[in-house]
Amino acid sequence: MDMDFSYINEFFANSIVAAMVWSMIATMFLVIAIVILRSFQGRTGNDLPESSNSLTNFKEMHAQGELSDEEYRTIKTAVSGRVRNEINSSNEKS
Repeated sequence: MDMDFSYINEFFANSIVAAMVWSMIATMFLVIAIVILRSFQGRTGNDLPESSNSLTNFKEMHAQGELSDEEYRTIKTAVSGRVRNEINSSNEKS
């Protein structure tokens, strides 16, 4: 029951066929990687509360000089309370 697989070697001897096979394999791995990355993408974007995103924006504005120190402290105090409430409510839902 000795099988002759020499036809496989002849098939892959053609460089065009070999390139096509390797391209298909690479494409399959790329598609799998994209599916895996997209499954994680939704998790990271929704983990931060909306107020936390706002606070980040205000922090950037303060760093660029668009907000004074006093304005930033006032906003930070107000938004920090909302962030705590959002975190607490999201923990209760989980």
